[in-house]
Amino acid sequence: MKKLKGTKLTQVVLFEDTDNKEILKVGDCVLINPEAPSGSGLPFICKVVTIAKPDAASDARPEDRDVQLQVNWFYRPEEAVGGRKAFHGEKELFLSDHFDQCSVKTVMAKCRVLSLSRYQELEHIGENDFFARFTYRPAQRVFEPPKVPVFCVCEMPYNPDKFMVQCDQCTEWYHPECLKSSRKALKSQSNWRCPECVGRVLRIVSSGSSGTSLRLRVNWLYRPEEADGGRKSFYGQQELLASDHIDDGIPIASALGCCRVHELQQYMQLRDEGKLTDADFYSRYLYKVLLQLPAVVRMRLAGSWVR
Repeated sequence: MKKLKGTKLTQVVLFEDTDNKEILKVGDCVLINPEAPSGSGLPFICKVVTIAKPDAASDARPEDRDVQLQVNWFYRPEEAVGGRKAFHGEKELFLSDHFDQCSVKTVMAKCRVLSLSRYQELEHIGENDFFARFTYRPAQRVFEPPKVPVFCVCEMPYNPDKFMVQCDQCTEWYHPECLKSSRKALKSQSNWRCPECVGRVLRIVSSGSSGTSLRLRVNWLYRPEEADGGRKSFYGQQELLASDHIDDGIPIASALGCCRVHELQQYMQLRDEGKLTDADFYSRYLYKVLLQLPAVVRMRLAGSWVR
């Protein structure tokens, strides 16, 4: 990264009139004039790293006397390899390792580039408010972090522009459209459970049952001692592990009875209220039977959407 020559400044006046003065400081994010008659016409966005006033000679060109900025560019998704994807927010940017130099006169306005969590806390999102959660390295065409959490049956990262609803039992997040439902229908339910939890049956079966021909499609829950590694000291007596193990054709006559499997917080609340029974259990981990690995959060390589 080439360093700016001249006297280093901590701030510089961008605009000034009788009523207002706009100050630009090191660390601020700004919109840069694209100076392009064609293309999207959208301003470039960068973070100011250094401000310097050139030590120009008295006979130097006017543009050589301008205060110079060393900037760290942000990329829009459509400017990066792979382009814009469905999970990219409308105001999403990628921080990059691309540094450059430009005149302070190319600055159109200041803006804010926030973390995703801070962006979500905004009561009002302004025109010049953006967020960044990935770092993009254009020379290597790679993203950081290399893995990101995915949600819903679509297994896509979170998009803050899209509404999601959380299952009250497994705490997974879903898009209504992925469940062929609507935002209004799901928000109207005070205790909503996802299709996986609705169809889940506890692994309690009898041997040699016969009788009715009705069959169940079940999603097994495992006791810790049934999983790889066995029961550990941190497992509770009533703890179960949700799994990706699905079975079809289980005779309904083999079911011994009904039970309830809660998420941990709800289980502890029922315990404090004295409302637990022997048929109450809780689950906080997902056990991948084929991989034999417990996974709290599903992850996917960030670059796996680049094709």
